[in-house]
Amino acid sequence: MKPDDLKHVIYEKKDGVGYVTLNRPEVQNALNARMLQELVSVWEEVRDDGEVQVVILTGAGEAFMQGRGDVQRVKDSLDAGPLPPTRPYRYSWNTPASPKAHYLFKPVIAAVNGLCATSGLEQVSEADIVICSDNATFYDNHVSYASIVHSAVALSKRLPYNHVMRMSLMGSHEVLDATRAYEIGLVTEVTTRGDLMPRATEIAKTIMRNSPIAVQASVEILWHGLSMGLRDAVQLDSYMQRWYHTHPDYEEAGRALVEGREPVWQTPFWHGGH
Repeated sequence: MKPDDLKHVIYEKKDGVGYVTLNRPEVQNALNARMLQELVSVWEEVRDDGEVQVVILTGAGEAFMQGRGDVQRVKDSLDAGPLPPTRPYRYSWNTPASPKAHYLFKPVIAAVNGLCATSGLEQVSEADIVICSDNATFYDNHVSYASIVHSAVALSKRLPYNHVMRMSLMGSHEVLDATRAYEIGLVTEVTTRGDLMPRATEIAKTIMRNSPIAVQASVEILWHGLSMGLRDAVQLDSYMQRWYHTHPDYEEAGRALVEGREPVWQTPFWHGGH
């Protein structure tokens, strides 16, 4: 899908950074079938684009992403009746709309610019760095709408269990502000609304000073490690280390250090997990 064909997602790239903006502000960027399809297309394009090294995900308008903001979608689903049972997703810690489901191991920075609930938490749970503006709010309203928690499963691998359980059970009746989200580790940094995207870009540029192939391999190792036992995770790391030591960037890092200069990294073409 070409950028001009996108309706509910805006995708732009500049200086090695891909900017993905959820674009349904009239319904708080609630996920629908069209947005899901467009996100899948964008994640796969980012994955295969050697020019893009880091991705920043944010929302248009005053919200990052809401799960139940699209009342018409809820009405349509009620009118259509219950869905038949489906098979599990082919490869995902979360949903097919999330980056890791499509083997995207380039760093994803979530810049949460406002309300983040349900589907928004699903995106946050697969981001590699999460920052937010000081007006951001977070909650998981699955149980408030008689749904089983979903985003919490992935979040439980990253946050203390008691905090994830509390969010899951309180539903929409307890909202975390930006300060509380920082305290429990849901976000790593809080900025003003105006500073959010510049700061996200600054973080992306800092990441890009490092070896791109080492960065992407590190993301993949850490993500796989979340679903492994310690011994298996360490073995995977050892395997990846041996492979990386044959990459030109490894020798370049040593030469740059000896010669007292900045290293010149190769641009990788990396299909994580393939």
